[in-house]
Amino acid sequence: MCEVCAIFTIGEHWTDAGRPVHALYPAHDIQYYRRERRYRIALVNRILEKAGIACRCADWDGETFVVIDARGRQKVVPTLAAVWSQAAAFTGRICDPLALLAPAVEPGAGAT
Repeated sequence: MCEVCAIFTIGEHWTDAGRPVHALYPAHDIQYYRRERRYRIALVNRILEKAGIACRCADWDGETFVVIDARGRQKVVPTLAAVWSQAAAFTGRICDPLALLAPAVEPGAGAT
């Protein structure tokens, strides 16, 4: 995918909605956005690693993400939500971030 297509494909995703907008100082917004984006990518990679999923996520020009598997295959995806489905496609394992973070619960076990 070329850079132009990546920029015009989807627009702002809800996972990026928390970034502030300062019309007076747009450079500060860019720095903040990039810093928060790096944090989110690091968090995604920690979740994937903890779950034993042999994929990692990287930034692609501040607009999209790249999912890279252990064999070196790469796929550009437009949103964080797409990272999980692409990791599942590469590994054949379900990649639900909430399930990956939740403690294992036995079937039929109720809350105490």
